Amino acid sequence: MNQREKLLVYLVGGLVVAVGLQFSLSGYRSGLQTRANKLRNLEDKLLDQQEQEFAGLQAETQIAEYRRRSLPSDPQRAQAEYKEWLEKLVSASGLQNRAVDYVGEQGSNKLYRVYTFRIGGVGNIQKVSEFLTTFHEKNYLQRAKKLVLRPSSEEGKLLMNIDVEAIALADAARDQPAPSTTDPRVDGVAPLLVETIVNRNMFSPANQPPRYSGEKTLTASIDTDFSKRLKFDDPDKDHRVEYEVVGDLPAGMQFSRGELIGRPKEKGEFDIKVRAWDDGLPSREIETMLVFKVGDPPPEPVVAEGPPPFDESQQAVLTGLVQSRGQWSAWIRVRTQNKLLKLKVGDTFKVGSIEGTIVEVTDRFAVFESDDQRFILRHDRSLADAKADDLN
Repeated sequence: MNQREKLLVYLVGGLVVAVGLQFSLSGYRSGLQTRANKLRNLEDKLLDQQEQEFAGLQAETQIAEYRRRSLPSDPQRAQAEYKEWLEKLVSASGLQNRAVDYVGEQGSNKLYRVYTFRIGGVGNIQKVSEFLTTFHEKNYLQRAKKLVLRPSSEEGKLLMNIDVEAIALADAARDQPAPSTTDPRVDGVAPLLVETIVNRNMFSPANQPPRYSGEKTLTASIDTDFSKRLKFDDPDKDHRVEYEVVGDLPAGMQFSRGELIGRPKEKGEFDIKVRAWDDGLPSREIETMLVFKVGDPPPEPVVAEGPPPFDESQQAVLTGLVQSRGQWSAWIRVRTQNKLLKLKVGDTFKVGSIEGTIVEVTDRFAVFESDDQRFILRHDRSLADAKADDLN
């Protein structure tokens, strides 16, 4: 065997060994994967069994809790004891015309029975709310199935009819005692529930607080009479608003019947807090801070010496604005002459010291031009007043 043949034998042998090793390695890997899959399946089954066991423990705990809350399994005892409890509950609530009636039962004797009772009574919204919260505080297997409230003929009272259901489990004790625990859903919050229901008008939108609509800065003069009515509006138009001053007022001032009145004795700026509230359900209130400025009185007006000369324009008064055939006219009565001037746009006039021309007439006022100026003449105002107003 020459050298080439030896080399070929070695190569073929090596290839056979490599293929054998590859098959062996694949079989080994396949075995490992199969074992891993079996192990994973066993772990999943174990987890499922543990979850089922945990769920079973939870269910057993829940069933035990239900047994403690159940009515007695003895039907006669269950009906009698639950009805007696309902009657005591209704009586303690202060409702009038009370009635507790047994309606019937349904369910499976092998599992449970559902007993239905109907409760009636008359009372205001607070007594009804207190009855309902007290009913739900008792941790029976019970529920209020149907509640009907109607206005009573007595003002402020409601007619209440409520159907309630209670469950007796078949495996509960025949003399099962009433639960001693409170329903955790209402434990400790019953007063808050009553307050929320009572202080809420069920037949209208939520009440809105009143709003201050007056001036927030009030100005007065020292040792001078001052009066100002404070003004509040309520978005709910049918609500009455009351208000009061909180704290002390500046010296010399008082608050009476919605008005700030008096003669301030000190100069300076003072904060006045006002609290307002309405009669809605629930009553809403706001507090508003006002600034009260007290200063020196204004200087007395300078009085001209001697009476001014009489001018007929002071007695020429606009008494009417009349429209005829689409054109407005200003009717000016000169009282000293008992004369009525009916002036249209473009008409000229001369009364006393005022000479002018009518340039505009509307349904609210007239405008006249005099001495290259225009003046507005309003109803019941004289020509002299109109000129003086515009000049000032």
